[in-house]
Amino acid sequence: MRSYVQAPSLNQPGESGLTQREEMETNLIRALIASYFSIVRQTVKDLVPKAIMRTFYNFSFTRLSSLPKLIDCFFRLVGEFLERVSSEPIGREFVQG
Repeated sequence: MRSYVQAPSLNQPGESGLTQREEMETNLIRALIASYFSIVRQTVKDLVPKAIMRTFYNFSFTRLSSLPKLIDCFFRLVGEFLERVSSEPIGREFVQG
């Protein structure tokens, strides 16, 4: 987690020239802004891995769209191989023990 250095105050505490109500409102606004940025930071941290996975999924899906053609070619080659193997005589020797 990254921490930021706060900008130095131009006035000393209590010498800001603001009323107590204005100081309270200013502190409330600062707290709300800090809370908002904390929520935004957490949301971005949650969304980045999801975006990466979505990109990976889309990339994989487009690459695998040609999978039916590959499977068809594979089974055709396996069929041709099995036809050749079945046409050749297979000699096996059984060892009797």
